[in-house]
Amino acid sequence: MHKFIAGMRQTNLIILFLILPIGCGPDHGRLEPQPVSGKVIINGIPAAGCTVAFVPVDTELKGKVMPGGKTLEDGSFSLTTHETGDGAPVGQYGVTLNWEATTWPTMQKEMQQDMDGMKPMGPDRFRGRFASPDKSQISVSVETGENELEPFRFDDVKLLPGTEPEAGK
Repeated sequence: MHKFIAGMRQTNLIILFLILPIGCGPDHGRLEPQPVSGKVIINGIPAAGCTVAFVPVDTELKGKVMPGGKTLEDGSFSLTTHETGDGAPVGQYGVTLNWEATTWPTMQKEMQQDMDGMKPMGPDRFRGRFASPDKSQISVSVETGENELEPFRFDDVKLLPGTEPEAGK
């Protein structure tokens, strides 16, 4: 009986090692992203440091992914889903934008109240105008292959007073 149990353990280990690579591979069940890039231009100025988030509309994507990125100095961004800059899975998305202020009128007062000396998070320069897909009214379709989006360009946006970026920075 002892030899039978030992043989079963060995057989189970062999089966486990055969199944393990199939069931636990790094891409198992992972939605494959497609490269996605674009720009955010507000009042004719690149929105450097703006957070861009793609909120899935398709039911098969909801709760599985939330691609996002942060704009560079020129307002450009590349989305990330699993690894930096890998893009977003094929599907329909609503888009949100949050442009955190780097300085604002009450910043010094807030920093003095904060005992650990860390700079508090800045308020959204957009004052929530683009905080949800419903508010932003931006929708995007990601297709197979390279996705170079038309710039998200908004003019006459009233930014939070005291947080307006300087042109040409």
